[in-house]
Amino acid sequence: MDFYDLLQNHVGIFVLVMTRISGIFLLSPFFGSQNIPMMIRAGLSFALAILLFPVLDKEMIDNVVLPATVLGYVI
Repeated sequence: MDFYDLLQNHVGIFVLVMTRISGIFLLSPFFGSQNIPMMIRAGLSFALAILLFPVLDKEMIDNVVLPATVLGYVI
């Protein structure tokens, strides 16, 4: 399976992984400081999400229930 097919079929799960990693970058002492620009933090979190997404188990991906609306992602 190609990475593009994985990403295309599981966009919601990728967004959840990226949100979790972005939270780590936001709350960590070094990356959360004002000295690191927002574009660097966003790029690092996106790159780390791309690296970690294929590591997820297929069984775990199939068992995740995604929210039906965008408001569900916020809550």
